[in-house]
Amino acid sequence: MTRAIQLPNGRAVTLRAYVAAWRALRLMHPKARLTGWSHFTATAADILRAMSYGVHDRINRHLTHYGRGRKWSESWQNHARHCANAVNSRVIVRPSTVPAEFRGRLAARLWDEAAA
Repeated sequence: MTRAIQLPNGRAVTLRAYVAAWRALRLMHPKARLTGWSHFTATAADILRAMSYGVHDRINRHLTHYGRGRKWSESWQNHARHCANAVNSRVIVRPSTVPAEFRGRLAARLWDEAAA
């Protein structure tokens, strides 16, 4: 059985060719324009970044609880993103609007109703 990796342009390459391409990309100038990775030309740095992301994603998918649990729900992700945007933009944030697991970490940046 030969293992193959699917590229964004639909082509499949062997693991040996993928590793050889990785090594060649690391030696290239980051702004070098290449074809054959996707349907359009891309820089060596972009391709290397995409390859790295793919490897890490493949590794993480083998974790036991990857993709499961309440923190993977779209509503929790949106709520956490909204909280981060509010805190980072220095908007007045009440502790009741922040998820419980973030309150300790963000205590210095939350609005204290008792002190007001």
